[in-house]
Amino acid sequence: MYWLTAKNAVVLVPRWRSLSFLLSPSLNRAFFLSASLPLIRRSERIFCFKERKLYTKPTKKHKQSKITKDYAHVIRWKEKIQMCKKPSSVLLVKQLTFSNSLGVDTTLRNGTLKEGTLNWEMLRFKSKFLREGLLCRVGDFYEAISVDACILVEYDGLNPFGGLRSDSIVRAGCPVVV
Repeated sequence: MYWLTAKNAVVLVPRWRSLSFLLSPSLNRAFFLSASLPLIRRSERIFCFKERKLYTKPTKKHKQSKITKDYAHVIRWKEKIQMCKKPSSVLLVKQLTFSNSLGVDTTLRNGTLKEGTLNWEMLRFKSKFLREGLLCRVGDFYEAISVDACILVEYDGLNPFGGLRSDSIVRAGCPVVV
């Protein structure tokens, strides 16, 4: 038995008659006789053949290992942040919560992690690159939030956005130099 497959291709059945020499004689007659009767009534009929996609749910083991991996990096950043010595960065560290890889406290102003917000986008990228600091270009500034902002304030000498406000998330950055 021969099968002809095509991935995501649209094939016209009447044109398959030229390939009839590939099929065995018994299949050849049975297939084209049954297929050609409705085709005579209608000028051309289009059939689509698609490859089936299998969707599987991630296992709990995979999810658990990702959470463990994120937790290890959160602990690593927490240890590095605890070594800050500048008075301004020490005050900023007190505003951080290490419940996510960014360290954003969601109870503070501008701390929402809803889908579509800048914080959510930064959290997505931070979860891909856990060991790196993340800067995001916002208008004419490069901006970092929470843990990355504390690192910029401590080691790069930048000032936090909005001063040392305790009611907003920790943000720091620098202007774009052209």
